[in-house]
Amino acid sequence: MSKLLNKPVTVHEVAGRPARLCVGKTDHRLTSLLDHWRETGCWWEGEAEKEFYEVEAGGRYVLYREGTQWTLHTGED
Repeated sequence: MSKLLNKPVTVHEVAGRPARLCVGKTDHRLTSLLDHWRETGCWWEGEAEKEFYEVEAGGRYVLYREGTQWTLHTGED
């Protein structure tokens, strides 16, 4: 079962999409890109657009990119 994490994560990209993510000391190679979407957030409060990816990488994770910063939104801790 996934849980809300919202913590920074290191993501290695290939062609602008995630290819590997490092959670703590563990490096996960993405085996599948399940979904991709964008959310505008609270634009009226100046919140930036976020680009979300649901991925399979030794477990199911949702991560998002806001500018150049990646965040692990939900997944296994």
